[in-house]
Amino acid sequence: MMNLQTPADAVDWLRAHVTGTLQSDSRKVGRGDGFIAWPGAATDGRRYVPSALAQGAGACLIELDGAESWSFTDPAIAAYAQLKAATGPIAAAWFGQPTDRLDVLAVTGTNGKTSTAWWLAQALGNAGRRAGVQRGRAADAPHDGCAAGHGRQAADRGECRGRVVLMM
Repeated sequence: MMNLQTPADAVDWLRAHVTGTLQSDSRKVGRGDGFIAWPGAATDGRRYVPSALAQGAGACLIELDGAESWSFTDPAIAAYAQLKAATGPIAAAWFGQPTDRLDVLAVTGTNGKTSTAWWLAQALGNAGRRAGVQRGRAADAPHDGCAAGHGRQAADRGECRGRVVLMM
């Protein structure tokens, strides 16, 4: 099994094998996708590598530590040390560093964060800048008429795509 050392190595290897997107949930793997599997608190994602490959995954990137106990021999599987921590940089490189095109303002403090973030988002919207407010896992965009329970789902649907995100 190939052992990859850097996010750039991982992305190069994935690009050679993957024609779809990256997934860390084996149930969502489609033909040509890349499956990223690491040990979790409840279960080890490497347990689902055979099913991901059976579903058509083009490649599986797995955690190196303990990989020998899984006896994987498929050339579509590579290992990476400390994969869980490296998944963010790997995904960022895979998707073209999307945060490089995003301005982020953070509002901190004990009192007034919500009001301040909303005032800033509205002011930016009035100035012609698309802005959204991120609160934990929830995201809202006052000028788009978008109120999403979870920012990821809104992004997946193409909603709440502000150029500026205010974090609180």
